[in-house]
Amino acid sequence: SFPTNFAFPTGTTTNDIKKDKWISTGIDSVLLSVSRAKYNFKTGYKAPVTPPPPTDLSVTGTGAGITLQWSDAAAEAMSNFAGYRIMKKIGDRDTTYYQEIYRSNSSDKAATHTFTDTKVRVGSTHYYYVQAAANISSTDPNAHPSERGKTIFSGRVFFYNNTAVTGEGKVGGDMDKIAIVPNPFNYNDPLLRGYGYTNPTNLQISFFELPKTVTIKIFTEYGDLVRTIDHNQDSGFDKWNMTNEAGQTVSSGIYIVVFQTPDGGVSIQKLVVVR
Repeated sequence: SFPTNFAFPTGTTTNDIKKDKWISTGIDSVLLSVSRAKYNFKTGYKAPVTPPPPTDLSVTGTGAGITLQWSDAAAEAMSNFAGYRIMKKIGDRDTTYYQEIYRSNSSDKAATHTFTDTKVRVGSTHYYYVQAAANISSTDPNAHPSERGKTIFSGRVFFYNNTAVTGEGKVGGDMDKIAIVPNPFNYNDPLLRGYGYTNPTNLQISFFELPKTVTIKIFTEYGDLVRTIDHNQDSGFDKWNMTNEAGQTVSSGIYIVVFQTPDGGVSIQKLVVVR
């Protein structure tokens, strides 16, 4: 809140007032940070330290979900170790709005930890970070009064950019159930634009319910081969960035998509692209 003697200048607009009120919400946080810094100085810089972050963190996407593995022997050796938490964001990297999907306690100690996130949005990019936790004693004289009895966490260990994980789908068993999404693909569709499908750097056609091993061939309606995708993984999901073998973005038209498995299974579908 604003100081009691604060007054807005003459001519201040409603938007100015809203902006200043929003900015003022950080005043208390700034004052608290200053208070903690002064307290730490007075106590000889003995404030409780955060536990070291997990090491050897790996994230793998499969048809069963997204699996995270990590270890953190240094944190688990601390007398006030309090377990781990995993935070998750779908769609894009963000430093604030993460959802907590896993929380453990001090008994969560092991050479290697494994957690599988089964609530996965197929085709979307998932971002995670894992933090070790430590408890601050309610009687710790070196801790600022506002921190006593609380839990502190290690620095964030992110997985993003080229190590982000895409949600995979279950392996399909029926060629007739293979789905092409979106179809038709309309560049002017506001719904697709809202999901980022029409972003020039993120053009995407998704294939669902694919067999473990299948060759996907995309032809023009005149029979010219546009692109070949060899799918061989424990996932029923794959995608096409809407470019031909030369890396050029495809034009509007009707395309024929042929799915063929090594044992002779075939599915033929039509794809419409509108620009």
